[in-house]
Amino acid sequence: MIAVLSPSTRQTDRYVSLRVLGMYQATPGVVTVHEDRRHGLETGDWVAFEEVQGMTQLNQTEPRQIKVLTPFSFAIEDTTGFSPYTGEGYFQQVFPPVV
Repeated sequence: MIAVLSPSTRQTDRYVSLRVLGMYQATPGVVTVHEDRRHGLETGDWVAFEEVQGMTQLNQTEPRQIKVLTPFSFAIEDTTGFSPYTGEGYFQQVFPPVV
C-alpha cells in the first residue's frame, strides 16, 4: 500500500482511498469512481495510484495534483501517451511532496 504521509512524515487520519472505475486517455486524463461513493476530493488535492491495470504508468509514481470535475470524477495530467486503462486500480489522497 502507498504510505499516506504529512509533510513532516507523520501519518494522518484525513485521506481518501477508493477503487478506480475508469481512466480515460485524454488531455487532461479523467479518473472516475463508482457512483455509489463520492471521492470527496477538492481541486488542488494530491493523489497516488497503485495496482492500475493497463495504464501502468500511473502505478507507484510521484503524487499528482488533481482538478475535481464532478463528485465522481477528477482530472490529472495529459494521459494520451499512456497505455489504455483495462481495469482495476486504486488511488489514495496524499499530502503534496515536500520541496
